Amino acid sequence: MSAADQGIELQLSWWGRKTRESLFFATINGIIHNPQGAIAIVGLVLLVVGAVGAPVIAQHDPIAQDAAGRFLAPSTEHWFGTDELRRDLFSRTLFGLRASFAVSIIGVAIGTAIGVSIGFVAGFAGGVAETAAMRLVDALLAFPGLLAALAILTILGPGVRNIGIAIAFFTIPAFARLARAQMIAEKNKDYVLASQSMGASPQRVIFRHIAINAFPPLLTQMALLMAVAVLITAALSFLGLGDNPPAPSLGGLLNVSRQYLREAWWYAVCPGAVFALLLFCLNLLSDAINEASSPYQRRR
Repeated sequence: MSAADQGIELQLSWWGRKTRESLFFATINGIIHNPQGAIAIVGLVLLVVGAVGAPVIAQHDPIAQDAAGRFLAPSTEHWFGTDELRRDLFSRTLFGLRASFAVSIIGVAIGTAIGVSIGFVAGFAGGVAETAAMRLVDALLAFPGLLAALAILTILGPGVRNIGIAIAFFTIPAFARLARAQMIAEKNKDYVLASQSMGASPQRVIFRHIAINAFPPLLTQMALLMAVAVLITAALSFLGLGDNPPAPSLGGLLNVSRQYLREAWWYAVCPGAVFALLLFCLNLLSDAINEASSPYQRRR
């Protein structure tokens, strides 16, 4: 490579690095200064701290029973009250939230990695490879998320690990289609052509140059699908396909609480409020990311 070519490569590398840094910090700054984003971040931080620190924060063992404490109302000792087996509902809610976070994050992360890779490679390659990959993705899209999850759990059996596999399965098509659309929109732009003219490999072009500019819409999609994954995890636990009792889960708590709504209103209200707050924060965060990554909003 000549000195001139090396100089151009260094300029392109410097420009790409500065563009990535400015886009990243502009997006983060936009999320923080957006009231919706600030509320979502504060709420999610509190929920994550509660879930991760459940063994420390929880005042009682989530499966321990107290012979004198059946259906106790919320108090300083039992913040969310107790259930029909005299177990502390605050502790059970925290551990159930922990399980929902773990399953949803792992499932969405795996689905994102596979779906984005398929979409990027198919959009960049084009031709027969793109057609074959996208027809497979269209076939996966024919199954609604909850129905596909039920089918997978019927085959693999109930359990938290299999719920994560089901979530990964139904998130792959959404990310594949979005990544392909972003690739088609970006692959003929000047910065891609300049990188190719300098001899960059397809892998470098896809995952180092194009992926940076395609990332904001994918990040918005991740926040949205996290909310869907949490909802499906709770729905499957509600149907008895999650953790086996006495292990707590948000969906399981809401399912059992239906029988005791007149005796113990807090049984459904407290875990339900935590679940609703989680979904609310995830949806606020997706809106904030969408606004922060929009070129029109950044110009304003």
